[in-house]
Amino acid sequence: MDKLKVGGDVLQSMKPIEVLFPKPKRKKVGRTAWNCRIKVGRAKYKHLSVRKAGKKKKRSKLPKTPTLAKRKKYLWELCRKYTKLRDGKLCVSCKKRLASQCGHFLPKSACNLIYKYDEKNIGQQCSYCNLFLKGNYIEYRNHLIEVYGLTMVEEMERVYNLPLPYNFSPRLWVEKKIKWYEKETK
Repeated sequence: MDKLKVGGDVLQSMKPIEVLFPKPKRKKVGRTAWNCRIKVGRAKYKHLSVRKAGKKKKRSKLPKTPTLAKRKKYLWELCRKYTKLRDGKLCVSCKKRLASQCGHFLPKSACNLIYKYDEKNIGQQCSYCNLFLKGNYIEYRNHLIEVYGLTMVEEMERVYNLPLPYNFSPRLWVEKKIKWYEKETK
């Protein structure tokens, strides 16, 4: 140990900087420790989860409710089944070819949730009318006027893209529609 004289005071020893200023310990956040990082790719890090000893992950005893996306998928399957039973095998637009698809009168991409799954908006179409003629709008419209009347078709064309009310619950509406389609297809 060297003795150093600084401004009249004698320093007994010079300790390394690490001892004088120790590195702060990193805290654990939840189940992930910040000091447990591994490099995955270029400047990307993956955190390793650290499980506390003696604690097991608790599982919920309640059944999991399916997500809204899964319920919509199931609703679409029911819509297809219902339209096949209702319309038969002929295309509603051209009435010539065998239908293998469910087509929308008003485009599915432009409709709100209600008209995407509305039984009046969906009908059996052949792939030629549905894909290549983009729904064969004029013939499909004539078919709907024959079946439902002109006032209903004009009402659909007027309100299909309006926003839904603020208190509209998509999950409840989808569940209600699923029950209706299940009752109709049995």
